[in-house]
Amino acid sequence: MLGLLIEDVTLLKLEKISIHVRFRGGRTTSMAVDKPKPMALVRKTQPVVVSLIDELLETSTDQQVAIRLNELGYSNWQHQAFTARKIAGVRTAHGLPSRFERLRSRGLLTGAELAAQLEVSQATIHLWGRQGLLRRQIYGHDHRCLYEPLGNVVLVKDVSGRKATRATFIAAPTTGQGAM
Repeated sequence: MLGLLIEDVTLLKLEKISIHVRFRGGRTTSMAVDKPKPMALVRKTQPVVVSLIDELLETSTDQQVAIRLNELGYSNWQHQAFTARKIAGVRTAHGLPSRFERLRSRGLLTGAELAAQLEVSQATIHLWGRQGLLRRQIYGHDHRCLYEPLGNVVLVKDVSGRKATRATFIAAPTTGQGAM
């Protein structure tokens, strides 16, 4: 039906798209619309969101960042809520260091490194971390963590019982004498 009414349609692609419709009776109608943004720009994460993600990663995991962004009302280009996977994608696309990389650059140690330093097993390190004897920072999925260096301390193990997992950390005495 519409084909019987319209003679032709002309599209001109300049700064805006101009549409000219000529009807069979001789009447013409013209209109101009904005060009659609390229898909790469539509899908691009807003710079304010990227800087907020970078700021939040100093103290939070990907999952915690996603929860916080959703609480603040931010969404991705499809108006979907953020997830840990989407945060990881934004991090990768924009070259932002992960929570793990940030903690490692501050000198935090893995469980294996701290276990070797204290001459105990990794399981013991993780147990002490859960008990609060060691300060730890979570970096992923609520159980992956890095441990703050102990500095100049001496480990005193509790040797009673079958599983000697209790320990006390005492500041190492410093000698006031220097070498001559």
